[in-house]
Amino acid sequence: MVRCSPHGAAWLAAILFVASAAAAAQTVLPLSSQAEALARCERQVGTQPDAAEAAAREVLDASGTSPDQRLIATACLAAAQVLSGRGEAGGASIDAALALLEAPGVTPIGRLEGQARLPGLLVRVGRLDEALAMQESVLDGARERRILPMQMEALRFLGQVRASEFDDPEGALPYFRQAYDLYRELTGSGARPNPVVAYDLGYTLLVIGRHDEADTMLAESANAAAAPEFAGLRDRIASHRAELLRLRGDPAAAQPQFADIVARQRASHDVAGQSVTLQRLARARLDLDRAQEALAPAREALAIAEQARLTAEQRDALGLLADVHAALGQREAAASHAARSRELGRAIDRGTTARRLAGLQARAASELAPAEVGGRAGEARDALWRDVAIVVLAVLALVALLLLARAQRRQRALAALSATDALTQLPDRHRAARHIEAMATDDAARAALLLIDIDRFRAINDRQGHDAGDRVLAAVARCLRESCDAGDVVARWDGGAFLVLRENTSPEAAFALAAHLRAQIERLQVGDGRDAPPPPLSVSIGVASLPLFVGGGGDWRDAMRAAERALHVAKCAGGNAWAGLWGVAADGDAARALDDVPAALATGVLAGEASRAMDWSARAADADSGAAHAARKSPA
Repeated sequence: MVRCSPHGAAWLAAILFVASAAAAAQTVLPLSSQAEALARCERQVGTQPDAAEAAAREVLDASGTSPDQRLIATACLAAAQVLSGRGEAGGASIDAALALLEAPGVTPIGRLEGQARLPGLLVRVGRLDEALAMQESVLDGARERRILPMQMEALRFLGQVRASEFDDPEGALPYFRQAYDLYRELTGSGARPNPVVAYDLGYTLLVIGRHDEADTMLAESANAAAAPEFAGLRDRIASHRAELLRLRGDPAAAQPQFADIVARQRASHDVAGQSVTLQRLARARLDLDRAQEALAPAREALAIAEQARLTAEQRDALGLLADVHAALGQREAAASHAARSRELGRAIDRGTTARRLAGLQARAASELAPAEVGGRAGEARDALWRDVAIVVLAVLALVALLLLARAQRRQRALAALSATDALTQLPDRHRAARHIEAMATDDAARAALLLIDIDRFRAINDRQGHDAGDRVLAAVARCLRESCDAGDVVARWDGGAFLVLRENTSPEAAFALAAHLRAQIERLQVGDGRDAPPPPLSVSIGVASLPLFVGGGGDWRDAMRAAERALHVAKCAGGNAWAGLWGVAADGDAARALDDVPAALATGVLAGEASRAMDWSARAADADSGAAHAARKSPA
């Protein structure tokens, strides 16, 4: 499994405008030619943005258009421009819609409906902080007027931000699950599913590797998306299901499906969809060892993303091109594309975003309330909604508190890491060890511990000199820091070894992080100062849960031994690989499990993953492993 890519959530942001429009109470527009044109714009914006733009301009150019209609038409125009790849024009139209929110004559409900359409567009053009502030306002208005669909959209929006801006699909899943369950409870079990809500849930399940569940939800979404206005959504679902084929080991079957989907997305001007499906087509060809044929769709995907100013798709396309050039043996080009990809990944100030998101989640926890369900639903349905709301409030409150506590812990951790390694400017081993010991005592929020060792580092020093070795260490340190999240602890451990700690995470996310770091370092180009071609550079990574077992007493040494063992296995498999062990059993016996890892894996005491087939019975450490020696030393 690769680390969660934000492009899926970017697709969700692209359809958020349509979902918000459908969810909002349609009370502002009288039956008129303008109203008909607005309805046509909102039906077509997701699949025929050019036609939607024409409908929006019809409203804006007509005489007698009300302030409410002008606001909604401008928002729809912005969506059409953004989704057709004209990000600059879309940004200008977003600004115009924001100005119209305060225009004379706009009614309170018109303003709320206009606001409900804007957060997804603001995310799409990279204005996340404004989007979160706007969603706060929408949440306030929806609560005041007890508009349940808008409250459900707030849940979806929070999920999309967690998935796209924090690469945290596990954190997003509860929000999408709540929105899905709330919709089904509101409409009844026999009602037609909401295709967009089912899509959110299905895609998130795909990203976190729950493929069977994902396929079921995506099929449900496709069956519910029969209306013509959902044609674009059906193409995206088809792309996801073809990607499931590829991930299940059948790229030959997936490749022609990707080609057909790209053709349909070109015809409908779905530029974000084209970029992502082209990337998947290139990945399928890479899987089939056809790297030269993968180059054209990868380049086209990047060109589309750059023209449309789609930041997430640009980052992913650059990472893909780095992989394609690496497969072609073109290491310099691979390193250049990888560096550009990392630079785009740092474009968002996630510290500010985290504070704003935590505040919004806290507000949602305290303010999200169900609407009054009127008419035929009756008192029984009202009681059910009260029960559901209590559950939602409890979950949201818990999530908000955990996020705030996590942010506070991270701030304290970063402040404490004042002792740095002079060469790499990373925290030194002794400071990092204090965090290992502190995190090992928290069973409720397990951390991931990664030991990262540069392959053949001693040979670099011996053959090229210590100056070359220092350049490699500095480059790897910089790459690790840039490739990790702001809250991760990244430290120089010893020799050619580094350590990464990620607090409160899952095994899937931890193993995905290892895969991500291995690939990023493989793309580095570090010259030896002699104008010779840079030598290949790679690392081996061992991953372990911290503490190793829930209820295991919180001894950091167990996790360190597990990471060291996984590192040995990766080294013995030839290097340039990662392997990981995650404690599954409660109160597991670490000594027994690590003494016979194959048996512990077979009985489910430990869960193990690796980048390729590994021999978990391997015991002898690679002679070049600096991390192995360092791990045996007391960090105190």
